[in-house]
Amino acid sequence: MVPARVNSLALSFQEALTAILRVRFQRQQVQDSESFRTQMRRALQAAMQESRAMGYSSETVQMGVFAAVAYLDESVLNLQNPVFADWARRPLQEELFGGHMAGETFFLNLRNLLGQQDSAEVADALELYCLCLLMGYRGRYAFGDTGELHLLLRQAREKIQRVRGQMQMIPPSPVPEVKPPRAKDSWSRGLLITTCILAVLTLLAFGGFELALSSGISQIQTSSLVAR
Repeated sequence: MVPARVNSLALSFQEALTAILRVRFQRQQVQDSESFRTQMRRALQAAMQESRAMGYSSETVQMGVFAAVAYLDESVLNLQNPVFADWARRPLQEELFGGHMAGETFFLNLRNLLGQQDSAEVADALELYCLCLLMGYRGRYAFGDTGELHLLLRQAREKIQRVRGQMQMIPPSPVPEVKPPRAKDSWSRGLLITTCILAVLTLLAFGGFELALSSGISQIQTSSLVAR
């Protein structure tokens, strides 16, 4: 049994996931699509650098970036906001990965991870993919079989538990310190929101992924409102 890392792959992506989550649930109003795109590229670059510094392989880091980008593109496009009209013409997945098949590739990556030999790194990558699903990502299953999603999440949970032991998903302690924000510092507030979200998802993991799949979105929305 390998304990979860205190600073895991998922926590490396917390800044990017916070920004996506705030836009997805309209806790942040974007005035300029290109500025937001630049912000997201920087957040993803920071996540890549931090993940590599922690010793993750290039393949795992790229899979992490892909998961976040897939979640970002779906979140932005589902808003149908005129501000993001140019995003539909060129989603970030096209810019960074040269394609438009994230809804399929996300789940190919997930199944690939499920098929790999058990290891701490594979468990950490699975954790990030599961978080994207728990925060609302659906990809190819947006209008399809949620039963298969239940199955994938259950398989991921079982694999993570084999590596880390029973009922460990998000590292239970400590999460990175969040300093009190300066006035109107929305980015620091975003990090606080992510901390709350990760805490909620930890509790959801203890209760089981099947329940989390159906209730995750409403739980996250509630957490975001409380953290405002």
